[in-house]
Amino acid sequence: MTELQNEDPIPWERFDTTTLNWFAQRLPDTGNQTARAAISEQLFFGRTAGLGQEEIDQAVLLFGTEAEVRGLLGREICELRAASDTKTGRDARFSSCKNILNSLVDCMAFLAHHGGLEAGEADDLSNVDGSVR
Repeated sequence: MTELQNEDPIPWERFDTTTLNWFAQRLPDTGNQTARAAISEQLFFGRTAGLGQEEIDQAVLLFGTEAEVRGLLGREICELRAASDTKTGRDARFSSCKNILNSLVDCMAFLAHHGGLEAGEADDLSNVDGSVR
């Protein structure tokens, strides 16, 4: 038995479908491939199996459902706090147990709201000129 036969297949059922589709749309040269095929080819170097546990864990953090991420980490993936509102005396708090990509989007919205900035969108991440406007 080869080493690859002892390793696990890509656990697509543990991933959030919306996140997979969003990510695949941003990959270059996907043609008419499905999200799974495009991600398998470009992120996993064409493999559909043969991932080690560390690679699977990283993929779950990147694409996983909220339940899968929480199960893997045992805690939130991020937690943010904003300074107290002087009128209410309460600190704003945000935490997320979503995958890294979805948590990043939510963190951007929280920071924009509490930092007095215009809300950026996840699609703005492809803008490389130093501005999200």
